[in-house]
Amino acid sequence: MIAIFPEIMSATDSGDVEKLAILARKYFAGKDRFRPAPNLNALAESAGISIERVPLEVHGILAAKDVRGTVTVAAFVNKNLGGDEERFLLAHMLGHFFFEIIPMVARSEWNASGFRESFSPLKRFAQNISYDQNRSVELAKELLADRFAGALLMPVAMVIKASEKIKDQAKLATFFGVSRACLQRRLVDCGLIGAMPVSFMDAEQQLIAEHKIPDQLDAAVQEIKVDSKAVHDSLIKSAASVSYQAPAKKQAPQNPRQAAPVRPQGSLADMVANERRGKETPGAQPAANDPAKSIKGMERLREIARKLDKT
Repeated sequence: MIAIFPEIMSATDSGDVEKLAILARKYFAGKDRFRPAPNLNALAESAGISIERVPLEVHGILAAKDVRGTVTVAAFVNKNLGGDEERFLLAHMLGHFFFEIIPMVARSEWNASGFRESFSPLKRFAQNISYDQNRSVELAKELLADRFAGALLMPVAMVIKASEKIKDQAKLATFFGVSRACLQRRLVDCGLIGAMPVSFMDAEQQLIAEHKIPDQLDAAVQEIKVDSKAVHDSLIKSAASVSYQAPAKKQAPQNPRQAAPVRPQGSLADMVANERRGKETPGAQPAANDPAKSIKGMERLREIARKLDKT
């Protein structure tokens, strides 16, 4: 049975991720309410979500069906996941449950639908992918659920207090039962560390997040429609044969490859390339067996080498 609390509805309407995470712990975590690493299975089941670990080609599927006012919600998790990946996925699915399913159930608008997680929510969250208006609405829902997952696993007040006592980030991540990359993103969200990369590896990961990963997301986080006749038993079958709620948008044709930039003639790089190929600079005629030209050529090579050393 799904319980709908006015406080939770107010938090979802306002989009207050931090408050909603605290309320989720308050109403559904029981004795784990103040634990840094609560039992997410128990929390989800208390909220009305059954969890099953099954073979899947994706990370997970959250399916819900309303039959004459009786709502059944099931989370199907890829049984090959584990540890940090599974915990964050469950917290992410709870974000969809509170922000998407509960409000529509309260308005009697939910029928049979859900969310298919083709891309790792944990990796997306750790890489600090941001939403802009050029991205799909589905991506906005995924990023909102990611933020909720981070807040649920690491409440801001708890993070601030724990970080004052535990200075080592690896130990702090273990304290909350999350990966170190996940913790670092949460520390950024809480304003405890800066968002700028602090090392070459961090900068490289940021570039990957900004320029490569988002291109895969619009197709990976589409909302799904579950086609099932029975309620709970059919959810298991439908998890393997979901259909998209709306036909996929046609992808815009890719831009033709841009030509490589043309370097200006006479540049240092051109001079070095020409010398290595045994050629003169553009416009000059080669002179055969000219000692004076050879001496000048050697002097020019030395000058180029000196310039390269300086640069």
